[in-house]
Amino acid sequence: SLKLVCISENFPAKSSCLLQIMEVEGEEERGAQGTTTASPMESTERDKKVVDGSLLEGGGQILRNSIAYAALLGFMLRIHNIRAGRSKPGLRPQHLMGIQLVSELANGTLSGDKVQSREIEFKPSDEINDEKEECKEEYTADTKTAGSVCLLMQSMLPVALFHGKDTSVTLKGGTNAIKAPLFEYSTSVLFPFLRAHCGVEAKAVLKKRGLFPKGGGEVLVSTKAMDVLSPFNVTERGEMTKVSGIAFVCGMLPLAMAEEMAEAATKKIKWYLGSIGRKKDDLEIDIKTVREEHPTSSGSFILLTLHTSKGCMVAASAIGEKGKRAPQVGHAAAEELISEWKAGGCIDSHLQDQIIIFMALAAGKSTLRTGPLTLHTRTAIHLAIELTGAKFEVETITEDGKEPLPEVRFDPGSGKLLTKEEMLAKYRSEKAWNIARGATEASEVRGRKKGKQGKRARKSGPPVLLTCHGIGFSRKKRGQN
Repeated sequence: SLKLVCISENFPAKSSCLLQIMEVEGEEERGAQGTTTASPMESTERDKKVVDGSLLEGGGQILRNSIAYAALLGFMLRIHNIRAGRSKPGLRPQHLMGIQLVSELANGTLSGDKVQSREIEFKPSDEINDEKEECKEEYTADTKTAGSVCLLMQSMLPVALFHGKDTSVTLKGGTNAIKAPLFEYSTSVLFPFLRAHCGVEAKAVLKKRGLFPKGGGEVLVSTKAMDVLSPFNVTERGEMTKVSGIAFVCGMLPLAMAEEMAEAATKKIKWYLGSIGRKKDDLEIDIKTVREEHPTSSGSFILLTLHTSKGCMVAASAIGEKGKRAPQVGHAAAEELISEWKAGGCIDSHLQDQIIIFMALAAGKSTLRTGPLTLHTRTAIHLAIELTGAKFEVETITEDGKEPLPEVRFDPGSGKLLTKEEMLAKYRSEKAWNIARGATEASEVRGRKKGKQGKRARKSGPPVLLTCHGIGFSRKKRGQN
């Protein structure tokens, strides 16, 4: 059993802090750019929190989650080193629109909010939104690019739910972007999970599809005001009962391409069933093929969702790219779906990090069975601990009586990987263990520093039980949370 422990800002200054351990490579280069190596999370004033945007995943997620917590909990926030680990650091249009939307929802004020900015400051309103007569019920955010509206949705959804009024938000940009959730994923996986387990009443309607490179998509998100989020217990995943999906093409692409994607995905799933001793026809596979007209762009994607006897959903997708044949796209999506299922969780790796903010804010104990935690998820957990005080625990699930391998972490003193027992024997204190970075995280970050922006990295290993003791955030008791 492992506990995720937040990094104490009181740890001795001469000790290797969280950020320093992460930056196994690239220290000289970052120093030349003037990047700070201070503690990733520190308080310069009692009512202001400072977040290092290069922390862990080092991307837009840090921005989205941090500003949502600040808007809801009412603390001032400064984020520096924004997206320092990306090939184009600083705010991009979609990030800018996201934080400006949250600020507007919270009646807050922003400084440093411009494209390419690497530092922003946010001050929320002293008054709760619905106490202001001029509080709006309709909002709009337009990236004016193909930037993902689903990432905008991640920024605004928690804040809109506690807005105090039923709210409609129009989001404009890309609806099916690479390296972001598909619109269809949000509506068929994320929203149903939040509705079933957290009591969230929200829906998103596609008004216009936006594709790379022009964007121009439009989505209307409607939320019903709520006071508290319900905790949940999702630990039994059951047996596979059905695979549903959509193979989609638009613009100049023919329907035959969608059919080829669906056929390739079906063959791969049936092959997997045979490999585990199940009859190839005892699982319902229903992948719909869809073709839409589009005035400016052509594109394709396939989204697959595996349903279980316990009501769990595990999803995977693939987007068509130049030079990639349709059967390859369908095969890739099915391969990822199988990998997600074999990871052993009740949800897929893409939902993991999106759920953390709701677990942290919920009123009570939530428990979720997941596959190995992704770097995005560990980043979300760290932010939740630091900014809300929520407590998280991670317990490895053992099966067939097998003992899990002990966790190892990077020891900056020796440069070796040590177990907790070995590190305690060496330093005679748990502090060194608590701040040491896991070996897989270090290698992931080394890859990120080199600009490797492939699929979301997943740790290999057994599934885990993720438990969160939420803070029970309530809009009516904002100042007391």
